Amino acid sequence: TSSNPTPIGTSPPNVVTQSEDKIKKSKVTRLTVNNNVVHTTQQGQVRTIMIYDIPSAWSHDDILNKLSAWGKVLEISFKPQHRFQSVWVKIILRPLLDTEFIVTKTWCQSLGGFYVRWFPGHWKLKDRKERERFQAKIKIPGDATDQQLFGDYYKGRPFIQFLSTILKAKSYLTILDKEQKYVILYFESQKDLHAALEVEQTWSMTVSQTPFQKKSYQSGIDKKKNLKSLKGKKAEPKSSTSSNKSRDKSKKLNNMNDDTRSLLKLILNLLT
Repeated sequence: TSSNPTPIGTSPPNVVTQSEDKIKKSKVTRLTVNNNVVHTTQQGQVRTIMIYDIPSAWSHDDILNKLSAWGKVLEISFKPQHRFQSVWVKIILRPLLDTEFIVTKTWCQSLGGFYVRWFPGHWKLKDRKERERFQAKIKIPGDATDQQLFGDYYKGRPFIQFLSTILKAKSYLTILDKEQKYVILYFESQKDLHAALEVEQTWSMTVSQTPFQKKSYQSGIDKKKNLKSLKGKKAEPKSSTSSNKSRDKSKKLNNMNDDTRSLLKLILNLLT
């Protein structure tokens, strides 16, 4: 782990100290705001949040500026992941957003006009992945008009409003795959997913993936142990091992019979 005060972006703010850690080939940048005094009246609004789906093109300065609309940032870290980056932040949320995060428990929030998914900061990866359990995708045609996206897509509702009010999607993500644009929708339950699939709409909607299932995990140490134990050994079918055992038993019996015969002969010779 190295700690170097290198600047972020083009004009680093003076109220931030930075350290960089390399973890599993991913560069994690941690920033601590120097002026992070929390007033006693704001203690209950301090939250730790994990944010997904932030475009990788956004600089650290841009993200900090956009997060100022959420509240006062105390600490933050960035981790790039291909086209997106995940952000962990300790922040004093504004009262309205704090209600949505704690009471309403919304799954997504607008950040600089771009919807991102947010999670409690203490959640582990498996907890965050659980929210991806029921999902579907909508293929957006290349000839989609602004009127459909921002005006009237479904009974007077624009497309984004249709996703949350009619389909009841908890959160969504726009991706570009092979020059084709898709919207990934995340639902709270399988019932909500099935109900959304039954809604007739202009663009086609399909299930994105099967429900999340836990996979059996085998560590690298266990794999090495198994490989070592298998070296120099040939796999034999069960039938061959059983036949070998029967042969060994018959050999033992034959050896015992030979011994008894020789003993009897010796006794007869002595008697005669």
